[in-house]
Amino acid sequence: MFNFGEVLKTFEKQFARISKEKPTVWSYGDKTVYTTWTISLDAIRSKEPKLAELFMLFSFFSNEDISEEILRRGLGLEEDCKELVVRAFDSILTKRRATDHDMDDYLKPLLSYSLVKRKGVLDSFYIHSLVHYWAREHLPLKQRRDKPKKALLFINYALACNARKPEQWSFERRIIPHIFALLEHHQKYTTSYIEGSGDVSSVATSLGSISTSLLYQGHWNDAEGLELQVMEMRKRVLGQEHPDTLTCMNNLASIYRKQGRWKEAEGLQLQVVETRKRVLCQEHPATLTSMRNLAAIFRKQGRLKEAEELLAQSKCLFLNILKHYLMHATLGFSNSPVGPGVTAC
Repeated sequence: MFNFGEVLKTFEKQFARISKEKPTVWSYGDKTVYTTWTISLDAIRSKEPKLAELFMLFSFFSNEDISEEILRRGLGLEEDCKELVVRAFDSILTKRRATDHDMDDYLKPLLSYSLVKRKGVLDSFYIHSLVHYWAREHLPLKQRRDKPKKALLFINYALACNARKPEQWSFERRIIPHIFALLEHHQKYTTSYIEGSGDVSSVATSLGSISTSLLYQGHWNDAEGLELQVMEMRKRVLGQEHPDTLTCMNNLASIYRKQGRWKEAEGLQLQVVETRKRVLCQEHPATLTSMRNLAAIFRKQGRLKEAEELLAQSKCLFLNILKHYLMHATLGFSNSPVGPGVTAC
């Protein structure tokens, strides 16, 4: 007798298996679908090559919920992001960038060829999973290695726009699927190739920005893995005592604090404090911030006396610096550097 429960169970099992398989659209006998997409993209590229380039970047994001907000931010259509993006990302922007705020009109060529589709009445677009896969995998190997770096920049500038404003949290939460998809492709195509490409610094900056967002969103383990990767990149390229390397170490210590890994956080934060004192001087704002962070770690471990002493020392240094600058400003030497004349605490 027909058993619907068994049919449903079989369907779910087969659906799960098929969902895990990667489609290979170019294995079709006559490659009709593949050819159609290629012709469509070539037609767009002939008239608007930068829009075709943007579509290629989309293939390294998640194929779902490509929001209007991430497009506006990444393309510099938001007023707060415009100058930042224009300088660094003009290579993929169309001439309509500065004035066109209508995303349907902006993406009209992609929409007309059904390479990108509007998701109902929502403020987002999507790419069919097969089109999404084809757009990425049909690229030559060199482009598959280069595109994730540009996609990382796109995400970085989108995150930098309106950074840490109240609305930033919801924006970051929404783009988490894009971040994870991009990191997966970065790991697959770019990581082993990037060391000799001369792009380590810009990629490290982008990954660091993404790590901070993951930390704020509570993805502590992912943030830790990414920050470790950034730190190692900084050490190899810039050296162990470079300020950017020390910032990575400070960020990693913050992640350990969030996870309650106090001993690891303390060891790393103490290293940052001592190195910043030696490299930047003990009165430098970054050094004082590190001292306050270390005091917070002491306090969480119940070591209140040590925390109190460290906070008092950082407060004394800060007040001395302020007194030093006010004195020189009054005398007309407002640009005098911190150094001699600051009272020891």
